Amino acid sequence: NTRDELTKKADAVAQALNGFDEASVKNYLKVYQQNESISISVRAQNDSSDVLDIKNEVAVDKASSDNSVFIEIRTVRLNDNKELILEFISSRNARKDAENLTLNFLPYSLAVGLVFSIIFAYMSSKIIVKPLIEAEKIASDVERAKSTFLSSASHELKTPLSGLRITLENMQYEVGEYRNHKKYLGESIKIVDKMATMISEILNASSYKDWLKKPEQIAIKRELPKIIKDYRPLILAKKLKLEIQLDREKIRLAKPAFQKLFSNLISNAVKYADDNSTVLITCRNHWLIIENQCRPIKKQNVSALFNIFEHGENNGGTGIGLFVVKSILKHYGIKYQFSPTKTGMAFKIKLDWQK
Repeated sequence: NTRDELTKKADAVAQALNGFDEASVKNYLKVYQQNESISISVRAQNDSSDVLDIKNEVAVDKASSDNSVFIEIRTVRLNDNKELILEFISSRNARKDAENLTLNFLPYSLAVGLVFSIIFAYMSSKIIVKPLIEAEKIASDVERAKSTFLSSASHELKTPLSGLRITLENMQYEVGEYRNHKKYLGESIKIVDKMATMISEILNASSYKDWLKKPEQIAIKRELPKIIKDYRPLILAKKLKLEIQLDREKIRLAKPAFQKLFSNLISNAVKYADDNSTVLITCRNHWLIIENQCRPIKKQNVSALFNIFEHGENNGGTGIGLFVVKSILKHYGIKYQFSPTKTGMAFKIKLDWQK
């Protein structure tokens, strides 16, 4: 009956929405009401106002004695521990129910109703439940990555800050060689510049949710020039030769993830390549390869370069770029290798979506 149905729906919705943010709750309830004859009002705990303004008026004939109105109240706790009160309201016309009940005894109507019920249940699970599960998984991945990233970032920023403070205090009290203000002001400026670069990279790398959008098949050769153009000045300054030996190879990623991934890889390949050398982008045996000519990194040191703020062999980098690369490829389940060659380094990505 209507009361039991409303109770079950209220329980299911309230349980599914626990732990989400206020905006997600609002969007879900708007979609839900489009498929259900239910009015839902939402307000904050101890507040009678409708804070989310989500309403879908249930048609009730006030002049009729055949109408019944049912109300179910549930509490939802958001991810910031704020509590919302959800009121589910539904109505039923007893006379119309009796007419429908009579029709249900007809075999043909019963069969059709059963078929449509199965289809509706299946579609509801696909449209409502599955997206919620996927959204929860993505949110969990994002929060886990952010936690790891910001923890490492805050630790790394403390080191130059501490060094800068010591330098400035020694200059203030004219300690020993720190009386040479001109020299140590220059050193302090270098530390500030380094921190500014680190903060910029942290901000650019913090938009995880954009990388985890729905993937699509992207033609690599078509999209690469849009990324490479940003590095043309450095390529020209170092007198590098950039060779792209690709055909119709594709990779399955979200567009923002593709741009961030290849921007970091090309940036590293160009930045650390020897002057007057060649940077090669090609495909061999279903592996996309980005290879440059430089001083090879020892094989036992390569894995550490994927850690945040790992500086490698005095290369002056922060390690954020390769951490981002690893995070994207790991999320999409794409295999990769980074290894030294006879003349430099090569980054390889396994292409499972070919031509």
